[in-house]
Amino acid sequence: MHGLGKVDIERDGWEIALFNAAKTCGLPILGICRGMQIINVACGGSLWQQNPGINAHVQTSSYNQVWHKLNITNPDFALMLKAEQALVNSCHHQCIRRLGRNLRVAAKAADGIVEAILGEKNIWAVQWHPEYLWREEGISRELFNYFIKQCM
Repeated sequence: MHGLGKVDIERDGWEIALFNAAKTCGLPILGICRGMQIINVACGGSLWQQNPGINAHVQTSSYNQVWHKLNITNPDFALMLKAEQALVNSCHHQCIRRLGRNLRVAAKAADGIVEAILGEKNIWAVQWHPEYLWREEGISRELFNYFIKQCM
């Protein structure tokens, strides 16, 4: 398929098994970028192999800079992050097409691409890379703070 990139079936299988094991144990789970895609697929969802909004989601500047706006659509996620909108970075050619079982959309980009999802109890996932932004950008920092508190 055009634009798919390298497929690593062994890695995909291992990461899906790891997600399922952590979920079964009730551990808090935070998926970032590919992690969000893995969570969605593990829950029976599907992906656009080539993001229909690709031009808006492949960042050409450094990842520690914001790239596009997102709207937080889930009230629980907005409360958790203390925001209803944010600017985030972006570097993904795949994205959620059909949402997996027991997942809810938590945030979307202006073009409708899903940028965050919530799962059962202790499952969160984001399409952006908060590990590059947490020092400068509030919701990325809040995301990590919330996750760390849930792990304690």
